Amino acid sequence: MSGVKIEIEISGLDRVNEMLNRIISNGNELSPAMRQIGEHIQESTQDRFLSMISPDGSPWEPLSDTTLSLKKRKDRILTEEGILSGSINYQHSADSVIIGTPLEYGAIHQLGGTTSASSMMPNKDIPARPFLGISESDEDAIVVILKEHLSDI
Repeated sequence: MSGVKIEIEISGLDRVNEMLNRIISNGNELSPAMRQIGEHIQESTQDRFLSMISPDGSPWEPLSDTTLSLKKRKDRILTEEGILSGSINYQHSADSVIIGTPLEYGAIHQLGGTTSASSMMPNKDIPARPFLGISESDEDAIVVILKEHLSDI
């Protein structure tokens, strides 16, 4: 997947890590849980294009006057036709979930940076407007998914 992606590393999510270790120690298959987690995070990520809030809860920086003058849809920061939000997808395996977008321009919106000389707004600084990541409510949902998976064992 080119563009931008996020891989969830369990080291910072103590509750999730504890539950995954219980599942793994029992020798159980995590693929169904990883699929559910991927579906949840995909939807949560797409919702950020409506709320315009980063996973850490901070609002995205408003658009510049220059950008606003070029947009047809002025009420949403990273949405013109919904291509970026519609491209959010995930891949899962028995022990991981990767979420991201195959669109290369997703990276500059996620991380910020300076546009290329050939872009519609050449050599302009773009602030980071993170849409990929795990919010506190996402972490809570992951715990619920893992608990349900454990109860099915």
